[in-house]
Amino acid sequence: MRPGVGAGSGHSGTRRRASTGRSVVRGQVLVIVVLGLFALFAATALGIDGSRLFEERRAAQAAVDHAATTAAFSRCTGSTETSAVGDGIAAAARNGYNNDGVTNSVAVSSLGGNQFRASIDATVGATFGRVVGFTNFRVSVEATADCTGGGPGNVGAIWAGGDNCTKNGNGKYQLDVSGSNQQVYGGVHSNGDVNIGTAPNWWTDWTVADPAPPADPFTYVGEMWPNSAPAGNVFEAPPLYPQDVNVAPSPPWPAGYAPDQAAARLAELGLEQLATANGTRFTSKVTTISKDGVIWTDSVDGMDISSVATGVNTVTLVATSGPIKISVSNRTFHAHTGGILMVSNLQSYSGDEKCDKFTVAISGQASHWDGLIWAPGGLIEFSGSNTSSVNGTLLGWSVRLNGSNITIVNNPALFATPPSVVLVK
Repeated sequence: MRPGVGAGSGHSGTRRRASTGRSVVRGQVLVIVVLGLFALFAATALGIDGSRLFEERRAAQAAVDHAATTAAFSRCTGSTETSAVGDGIAAAARNGYNNDGVTNSVAVSSLGGNQFRASIDATVGATFGRVVGFTNFRVSVEATADCTGGGPGNVGAIWAGGDNCTKNGNGKYQLDVSGSNQQVYGGVHSNGDVNIGTAPNWWTDWTVADPAPPADPFTYVGEMWPNSAPAGNVFEAPPLYPQDVNVAPSPPWPAGYAPDQAAARLAELGLEQLATANGTRFTSKVTTISKDGVIWTDSVDGMDISSVATGVNTVTLVATSGPIKISVSNRTFHAHTGGILMVSNLQSYSGDEKCDKFTVAISGQASHWDGLIWAPGGLIEFSGSNTSSVNGTLLGWSVRLNGSNITIVNNPALFATPPSVVLVK
């Protein structure tokens, strides 16, 4: 063998082996690159779809929270259970979940009382995720809400909240009706003795709101005088006469309106600041009302009003330390703030004084008073005549009606308490 020939043949075999090795390496690298790109693409796809999934869950949770709270609120404010469920489903639809059974399903159910559970199942179609085998994603969320409070408070047209006015004790009455042709619609309560005159008076709402009794009870703690039904008086039935509705123990004052809560209630409503801004905050006795708004005085002489400017008809009168006396005719007044038409927080009277010394005295002819008249420390004396009326509540330590042709109609909205809705989970 020639050396040249042998040497040449050996070099050629080496090149072939090297070429084959490089091909194997390149093939392996290609597989790794492809797998890497696939993994990277899959991660990117899942990242993008994961972001969409997160946003969908966030939106669905907000919608289901809204559905649950809406249903609870609806039930809490008087709707039937069926209507509340419908309101919850409608709330979800307003937030993009229409319960079509394909892209989403919505369920709202009652758990009893004012508590409702809502759930949403939604399908989210995959985009890049389809490359790695994900056709769609599913989102499932739920929420439970409860509602407390709400309602009118049911204070009634007259509330005499004191407890010391007794016929056999001091010869006084917590509620004293000595006039004639008084018509009271919407419920009456006295925490002490009651005197009802013999002239015709009507204690019923048959001709105003709901013709089906018994809607407006006449309740009291103590005794009714006279002890037999006064001639001409008409009570909503049943019962026909208050002897059958004597209640004990006495119910509490309406929340926020008890004597020891008056100052806090006035502060809560911000009435002093409103009067200051209006230029009607005084430290002296008020004798005239010149404009609408909150009129406030800290004077121990309070208010003695006989003059009201023309056009003034929306006021809230506040006397923190003195009485309010107002005598006007042929006028109409509406509460300016908080449903309160007038309040005297004079509470320096003691004993019998609370039964017969007025803290609020109203007189005049053919005037109409729309709002709460509140005297937690003394007597409210209403002696209007000739179809004078109150659309609201007389809420005092004691109450006296000694005029004629007075109509008092309860306005339940004055004591409405806003419902509180919370997500339980």
